[in-house]
Amino acid sequence: MESRLRQDFAREGLPEPELNAPIADGTGRVLAYADFLWRAERLVVEYNGAHHFASAEQRVADESRRNLLERMGYRVIIVNKTDYFQHHADTMRAVREALADQRARVSA
Repeated sequence: MESRLRQDFAREGLPEPELNAPIADGTGRVLAYADFLWRAERLVVEYNGAHHFASAEQRVADESRRNLLERMGYRVIIVNKTDYFQHHADTMRAVREALADQRARVSA
């Protein structure tokens, strides 16, 4: 699904994101990897497949990771199969708008 999502970003004319990109703290210690990262805009898009819902522990770990990234100043968008297949246009619009919002925020 990540490959399909990446192709969709390109078809939508969105800038190329970094893939499986490391996100480090100020000391260079990697804290997380992002499925899709627009580093300058501080935007992360994650595709959460079925394994993200397989256990309570995984859900808690995912939430904790998202909270960490948001505390670091990243905006995080989570995409799942419903977002992709049933709300595709809305999902692409949300990513496009988040990129614009983040550009304005980080350049202010």
